Amino acid sequence: MPATDPLVASALANGELAYHYQPKIDLHDGRVSGVEALLRWVQPDGRVILPGDFVPAAQASGLMQTILLSLLERLLTDFGAMQAVQPGLALSFNLAAEDFGSDVVMATLRQRIEGSAIDPALFQVELTETALFEGSEQVRRQVRLLLDLGMSLAMDDFGTGYSTIDVLSQWPFTAVKLHQGLIQRLPACPRSSAIVHGCIQMAHRLGIKVVAEGIESQTVYDFLVKAGCSEGQGFWMGRPMPVEALLSFLGEERNLGGGAIGSIHLAQMQHLEERRRLIEGVFSRLSVHPGSLPPLTRPANGVGHSLERWYARTGPAFSGGRAFQALELSHVKYQTLANTVLDAVEYGATRDEVLRLLHLLTAQSAEVLALLQFVELDALQMQTLSKAPAGPESPES
Repeated sequence: MPATDPLVASALANGELAYHYQPKIDLHDGRVSGVEALLRWVQPDGRVILPGDFVPAAQASGLMQTILLSLLERLLTDFGAMQAVQPGLALSFNLAAEDFGSDVVMATLRQRIEGSAIDPALFQVELTETALFEGSEQVRRQVRLLLDLGMSLAMDDFGTGYSTIDVLSQWPFTAVKLHQGLIQRLPACPRSSAIVHGCIQMAHRLGIKVVAEGIESQTVYDFLVKAGCSEGQGFWMGRPMPVEALLSFLGEERNLGGGAIGSIHLAQMQHLEERRRLIEGVFSRLSVHPGSLPPLTRPANGVGHSLERWYARTGPAFSGGRAFQALELSHVKYQTLANTVLDAVEYGATRDEVLRLLHLLTAQSAEVLALLQFVELDALQMQTLSKAPAGPESPES
């Protein structure tokens, strides 16, 4: 039964509102990489009331900002205790549009985080598309202040809004969270599977992490590992829990198993996509008058920067293998050739000279892809997806 405004105010005054924390698992290595803070109403008899039954009343009465500020110190204390057990653990929490509408709330949030002993880069704010559309200029200003502090931004419930992709293109997100409704139809629903694969590929091309919500079985977990998803959370891996239970959970050093096979597939596709863009740019300039098009634009981090991200994120797991060592050298050669091609076009080399360089680039690209496939075989040999105990199958909130 939904709670009324006076009941929620009484719960806050009596200290019955608290954060529970749900673990996030890094799907590359199967270990806990972060937690999400989720608001709960813990009644005196121990019964836990979920946000859907009391947050609407709190929002309607303007209590949510009071709740946020009242629980902020406890949140920071809890997070400090987590850091003592697992340094570098990340914490995400939700903010609503009305939170960004209050300069007092946002200034207090920044001051408390900046004044804590915890690196602001470990804090992540989760926003829904609705929050981004409501009071957009105020939200933008406040988001910039949080980012300037070093915090990061995640889009919550990605895939549920009518213009989510448009919003993604306009805001500096570092992560997107795939809605649990989409995840829970995996892998039986071919359409959902295709959409999830597409979202993961798009996000990785943008350099954005992908977090899957609502994982409730090993089958779904394994699917997401192989698809290259970055992180996951759900009842199968760990329910939202009080901080004391979470500290014990972290201390167990459990490993659900992970794998790099999905990220290798993404690296292959990203390499082909970047080569395609380079070839298109070159041919567009060879087929028209040189002065009619702007200069070629190089990627900010150099040609092949997506594969560079793969080296930094997942590659170290294979650093001792012969295929990986050869791949690193081959990719450096590819980058050098790609930049040579761009230089040749920009400085007016003949068509024959450019085509000669493109032949060399194509051969080098084929070598990179072949070596990625050998690294893939190494990954299949190394990958051990451990069979974790079956988790509860009840729906997640």
